[in-house]
Amino acid sequence: MNMLMRSVCFLLSVCLSLPLLAGCQPRGGASSLDDASSAVSGASSTPSASPEETASASQSYAEASLKPESSAASQPEASADTSTASSAASASQTATEDGDWKLVLVSAAHPMVSHDNVETATVGGYQVDKRIAASLQQMLNDAGAVGLKLQIISGYRPVSTQERLYNNKVQEYLNSGYNKEQAAIEAAKWVAAPGTSEHNTGLAVDIVSANYFQYYSDLQDEFETFDEAKWMKANCAQYGFILRYPKGKESITGIHYEPWHFRYVGVEAAKAITSGGLTLEEYLQK
Repeated sequence: MNMLMRSVCFLLSVCLSLPLLAGCQPRGGASSLDDASSAVSGASSTPSASPEETASASQSYAEASLKPESSAASQPEASADTSTASSAASASQTATEDGDWKLVLVSAAHPMVSHDNVETATVGGYQVDKRIAASLQQMLNDAGAVGLKLQIISGYRPVSTQERLYNNKVQEYLNSGYNKEQAAIEAAKWVAAPGTSEHNTGLAVDIVSANYFQYYSDLQDEFETFDEAKWMKANCAQYGFILRYPKGKESITGIHYEPWHFRYVGVEAAKAITSGGLTLEEYLQK
């Protein structure tokens, strides 16, 4: 009898404790094995970024200036052809004096002569020289019409902004123990010195596919494999743009291959440059 009573009491205590055990689940914890599985899979997968998030990320990239232009001069395997660059600079100056603003040459070897404010218009959320806005927008529209969504990630960059980015990078190296000369050299490998970037003219844009940053966190040569990059390379000239820093021309441009960087030079020049496999430097020298 005593044994039976003890068994009954034990069963009653177990039954009474079940609600208490159920209430001990941590807040936010999975309420079932299925929920737990969903929580794990959700944590391990990367959700697709919304257009707003993508635009914000690309803006942060441009502002941080993480290698916006990969200077070939900073790499041992490529050095600019100074004779070609010098002749091109002279031709560029002549063209500019003649009023052909589209052919201005800007690089580390040829800083901007004038830092006048650029009159801009907004395309794809970024400012560009207003004289190229219509052509740029048409290129974006036509790409979209064939199912290719392009996204601008950098446009006009005032010299004042370039100066701030450059000085910040120099200061980083100074803080790391570099002297002034060394700091300036190292900083220039990451951020173009003020007045030496095509972005300071408002005539250059960096463009990738709308989904590019779902695959890469930084600009990579692999963008050339995207359909959007192939389309732009094949069609940009009819809108007046050229792929400014093509592969295999690093010794002439002084900049490593950038399949995302397009420069407006006008339809006539763009078609001649593209069909002839030239760079802007080579075109100006002819």
